[in-house]
Amino acid sequence: MARPSLWSIVLFGLLPLMGLAGCGSGGGGGSTPALNGPTNLKVTGDLGISPQLEFTWTAPANRIDGYEFESATGGDAFTKLGTQLIPADWTIGYLSFNPSVLPEDTELKFRMRAVLGTAASPYSNVVSSSTGLRKPTFDSAVNGAEGIALKWTNNSSLADTLTLERGTSATYAEPTSWTAIPGVAFGTTTYLDSEAPENTYVTYRVTYSKGAKAAQALSYSISTTLKAPAGLVATPLVEGVSLTWENRSAGATEVVVTRASGITSSYPYFEDVAHLAATATSYQDLQLATGYYTYRVEARKASTQAAPSLSAKVVTLPIPGALALAAPAIKSLPPSLMGAMDSRGAWTFVQILNYDSFVIATPSGTDWVSHPLSNASSLAAPMLQLDSHDRPHTVYQRKVMQGSEEVAITHAWFDGAAWQTEEVARRILTPYTSQGSLVFTLDRSDRLHLAWQKDGSGISGLEYAFKGADGVWNTESLNVVTPAPTYLSSFRLTVDAGGVPHVLVGTWQDIYLLQRQGPNQWQWEQVPSGAAMLLSYDCLDFAVSYRGDLHVFFTRPHVPSDQANYTDLCEVRKAGGAWTPVQVLATTGITGSTSGAYCVASPMSDRIALRFLSSGGQQLLTLDQDAWSKVTLGPGETNRPYLGFDANDKFYLMQKLGFDSGTGPSTYVLYGEVR
Repeated sequence: MARPSLWSIVLFGLLPLMGLAGCGSGGGGGSTPALNGPTNLKVTGDLGISPQLEFTWTAPANRIDGYEFESATGGDAFTKLGTQLIPADWTIGYLSFNPSVLPEDTELKFRMRAVLGTAASPYSNVVSSSTGLRKPTFDSAVNGAEGIALKWTNNSSLADTLTLERGTSATYAEPTSWTAIPGVAFGTTTYLDSEAPENTYVTYRVTYSKGAKAAQALSYSISTTLKAPAGLVATPLVEGVSLTWENRSAGATEVVVTRASGITSSYPYFEDVAHLAATATSYQDLQLATGYYTYRVEARKASTQAAPSLSAKVVTLPIPGALALAAPAIKSLPPSLMGAMDSRGAWTFVQILNYDSFVIATPSGTDWVSHPLSNASSLAAPMLQLDSHDRPHTVYQRKVMQGSEEVAITHAWFDGAAWQTEEVARRILTPYTSQGSLVFTLDRSDRLHLAWQKDGSGISGLEYAFKGADGVWNTESLNVVTPAPTYLSSFRLTVDAGGVPHVLVGTWQDIYLLQRQGPNQWQWEQVPSGAAMLLSYDCLDFAVSYRGDLHVFFTRPHVPSDQANYTDLCEVRKAGGAWTPVQVLATTGITGSTSGAYCVASPMSDRIALRFLSSGGQQLLTLDQDAWSKVTLGPGETNRPYLGFDANDKFYLMQKLGFDSGTGPSTYVLYGEVR
């Protein structure tokens, strides 16, 4: 008896039988004899196990053209399947079903009859088969440091009971015995198995059931290793780190502490630090260089794969000084060029999307909202400032004509309801100064002050701008120094507590201070910076303290010149109208100790903080009660620090580490003062 090919059908999508060749209808005249139908129809198969049923029947003795096949769901009427006849010489066939649309826990009925021409035989006996529950799907089983992470999907809408089981085997084979994992509630679709046995093979089985009906799915077999230590905590110390963890392995012969330098690498290089007894749960890594580290703790046994814990990142505490700092916090935040912390402790950032495309990212809950700076070609220093209401301000250049160097100097700010922009002036600016050709600052009344250098290399191109009470921008020339220096290295702008603007100008060997006396009236004087003026003032900054003292910071070759390439970081102060002698604050092996907004003064007190780099790492100098103190923060990072004082006069410094990668977050270290 011939065996037919597979009959593929989705019963409940009402698709026709496929691949069935119809026979011609019966012909001829005369009387039609009685037409007998198929008998002894049988069905075998379990739709709870396989979505396929097998049908067999006994063919009638008389000639026929073929068979019609019908089905019914539950108490519904029978419906013909397909439009073509089943070949007359078939007595066995198969139906395949789509499990995703097959109704659960339902009786399916089937019958058939023979056809000859337009005549049809009586129906065969009715056979039935019940569907089960839809099978769950095992999505993943991943062996990690904390255990085996399981994930599955429940595809049944009727099941009300869940059972998760673990099977073990000495080989890569399906287990013959299973152990139920307690405490896995119905509705759960993930589980972390931290109790899987070591050095064996495990398989997981998830079963959904309702009464006597059940459906199962198996994971693939997983080879387990030693159990890794869990709950690794790294607590920073001064020149050290304290580690604690929980041991979970019964087979390990030792626990090994490993360490990698840095906290930003995607592929850290771990080195063994200490080999400890298998029962050890803590270790102190002492006499450690101040800096940034990543730790792991591994369970080990000879000839067995080591089991590492999850890594823990840590920044050591600076050596105590006059400025008390809390344990540094490692932050994962959006990549940025500059940032400022508001009175609530939330951060606003300047970001670059691509070449000369900038946005201001303001905090919104746990996320940030981006505000584009339309057609900004470059940003003024210091890129971002928050006013007394925590609203961001920035100044940028916008090109006004293709092929022309002229730019529109534009102020952008958030007024509490929407972003606003205003054009200040149009100029061709000098494109090459260390600080940039355009700087701005806000005074204590939130008024904007700007200074820029028009095209040219001398001080004659310097201008100052402010908005008058009438809302009109006023521009004043800063070409007041006589004789005028022919070279301008860098310039800075600040405003004192009384709202008086000051401009600091550095040339090859001299520093000049310009102070506004009234409309178009500027007083200038030379800053007494010492005799050894052999390099430019690219490394120049200054601040006005709360009580009005002016502090000027600059670098010069080390005096005496007994250490080649060493540089002195110096301060000269104007207090009570008189300049103090030059004070050497630090000697560094790196030229370029101070720059831009790396210096900040407290708006509430006479405290000043200055971040600089040296051959000894990243240094923080703080002025309090007229005395300077120094703290070594960690390795020298050339990224611009984000520093300031919060609403409670607490100092903070946030340092971005490494380079931005794609659109993902960047790693920052936040230092905060304890007061």
